[in-house]
Formats: sequence, structure tokens, C-alpha cells
Amino acid sequence: MTVVVIMGILVSIGVVQLIHAKDRATNASVQANMHAFQNVVELYAVDGGGLYPLSVNNLLNSPELASSSVLYGMKNPITNRVGLNQAYQDEDTSILQKGIITLDTSNLSQYYIYGYNGKKERIVIKGQEFILSNG
Repeated sequence: MTVVVIMGILVSIGVVQLIHAKDRATNASVQANMHAFQNVVELYAVDGGGLYPLSVNNLLNSPELASSSVLYGMKNPITNRVGLNQAYQDEDTSILQKGIITLDTSNLSQYYIYGYNGKKERIVIKGQEFILSNG
């Protein structure tokens, strides 16, 4: 009887750790997407004389980025969907997808890139939101 109880405790601890490991892996994939997306935003600025895009559509309509496999091939690690409003979108918290990254540009010289976890909450690392920005 004691062995069965101990085994049950060990199994429950293992399941909890497995769930946390999956969440960490998903968040790491979202963070990788955020870094790749930041590179695309920076390339846009280099080609645009230092001005950042006002929206994701500006990136998609940029002739210099028209063949960007990073932008068009980016996959949401939770839904496995690709592209606009599936893997990335403008910052609009009313239409968030799990695992999506968002671009917030309040003006042409500043941008913020956010990543969202499986609960549609911004990714937090060590108590701080994980945000990529040029500021």
C-alpha cells in the first residue's frame, strides 16, 4: 500500500513537471518568433530610411520584404497556423490568438513586439514582461 501511494505521488509530480516543460518550450518558440519578427522590422527600417512600419500590413506590402520567408513562413507554435492574424498581427488585444506575436508602433521611430502564451497573456520571464523594442 505504501509503495502504491509513493508511486502515485511521484507520478503526479512528473505530470506537473511535464506540463511546465511544455509551456516553457512553447514560450521559447514564441520568443524565437519575436526575434525573427524583430529582424524583419529592422530590415524594413533599413530599407525605409530609419522609419519603422506603422502596421504589419506595411511589412507585408513592402517590396523589399515581398519574398521574406521569415515573414510568410512564420508559424504559431500553438495553433500551427501561418501568416497574418495567425502567427503575428498588430497589437489588438481584442482578437488575440494563443501563441501569437504582436507589433505595436505608436510612431515611426519606436516599436514594441509582444508575445502571448497559451492563456493569451503576455510572456513573462522572472516577473518581467518579455518585450522586444528599439527603445
